[in-house]
Amino acid sequence: MKPNPETLSSKPNLKPNMNTKTKSPAMKNSFSFIVRMARNSDLDDIMKIENICFGIEAFHRRQFRYALGASRAVFLVAETMGEKTIAGYALGYIRRGVKKSGKSAERTGAKNARLYSIAVSPTFQGMSLGAKLLSAIEAEFAAKKCARVFLEVHENNVAAATLYESRGYRQRGYKKSYYHDGGAAKKYVRSI
Repeated sequence: MKPNPETLSSKPNLKPNMNTKTKSPAMKNSFSFIVRMARNSDLDDIMKIENICFGIEAFHRRQFRYALGASRAVFLVAETMGEKTIAGYALGYIRRGVKKSGKSAERTGAKNARLYSIAVSPTFQGMSLGAKLLSAIEAEFAAKKCARVFLEVHENNVAAATLYESRGYRQRGYKKSYYHDGGAAKKYVRSI
């Protein structure tokens, strides 16, 4: 996942109860959100969020465009109801498991998921929207019969690490100098 202490990071049908209402005492208005699959028309808003949240670590537009058409991608957005503003997104991929034996590897029937990124626009941070996106993408992974979810978190992203650990993710490793700033990545996994 990509570093930013304020951000929780690094095309099936959604479950019926993915609509969420969130109110923030810091905001004069209350917002209701719906989590849905991302569309091509969302790309400009997703890029704005990506660049604000991740700077040099931001994905390129072509990476998101690819994800929009990839059958193994799970790409969700949180959208405000009424105004239809994209407030955040979650992106992950599903892959077959690999069993390593010595120098060879063989594909297994088990599916695993990799959560690449969750980002929330600064306007909507502090409303538990990152947690809602995490729940939604985990539900999609589970619906697609994934056994485990893997992810990386920047060593300085305490907010994301705390959220993942509270959801049952356990640290399984550490990659030095993983990010552009030279920061290490904490590697996490969770069975679903």
